[in-house]
Amino acid sequence: MIWSHDDGPLWAKDGSPLPIADPQAFRCIDGRWFTDGEHVIVQAQQGSGAAWYYFYRIENADIATFEVLNERYARDARQAYFITGKTIRTRSPQAFRPLVYQDWRWPENGPLEPVTCMHDYYAVDAESAYFNGKRVIGADGATVVGLPGNYIADAAHVYYFGQRIEADRASLVVAPSGDGPLRMTDKIGPIDDGQRMTALDHRQVEHWRDYFTALPALRDYWWHRLQAPAAQATPVQEVEYGGHRLTGLDPASFRVLENGRAADAAREYDAAALKASAPATN
Repeated sequence: MIWSHDDGPLWAKDGSPLPIADPQAFRCIDGRWFTDGEHVIVQAQQGSGAAWYYFYRIENADIATFEVLNERYARDARQAYFITGKTIRTRSPQAFRPLVYQDWRWPENGPLEPVTCMHDYYAVDAESAYFNGKRVIGADGATVVGLPGNYIADAAHVYYFGQRIEADRASLVVAPSGDGPLRMTDKIGPIDDGQRMTALDHRQVEHWRDYFTALPALRDYWWHRLQAPAAQATPVQEVEYGGHRLTGLDPASFRVLENGRAADAAREYDAAALKASAPATN
């Protein structure tokens, strides 16, 4: 009998003692993955807050080639495994691995530092990506990259918690906002918790100013376009005539004609009517 840290035998999901083939050969492979010399034995759990821990055996794992990849994923020469007891029928077990991604570290002093992190729940092989041991539908394993915050992306699409989301992959950018938190956006708009922000106004221009200021190579994103109307608006053209400001006319070609008429390059006007519809100059 193998005993656990709380002086009880290892137990199966139903609470019964877990059979151990060779107690003398029992050892920890890594973390929550063990072996009794014939089987791989895994510590799993149900729930998160008030978790129930139990142990199970992987009956057909190849002990000689079994490799723990992180706390939740492992593989052998034939297939891959997820901590909950799910066997992943990968066609490329040697390529199976947890995804890594670039994050940033905020030191007490000095600039932000890029760091490489490993996803807890995402993995990839040559054909597909996986989230919590389940295949991510539509993801191309050959082009998948890890992103911070439970996101991944392949050459064409972006995924959040294993589900494809609305995002423009070609223009997607994830970066810190100045010295602040990480943010994600594409040319269309910001993305937060897997959802695109659609209510964009000039308050968002200020909110994202540090972000885009730090990334001057970005062009024609929603942030730039929100500023464009004010920055690129056509100046109002006015003609002053008879003590009145007249708008909507062409100052370069405006002229006063005989018989109470006026004209510009577009057409003729009744001068009295023009003056009556315009405010007087101060």
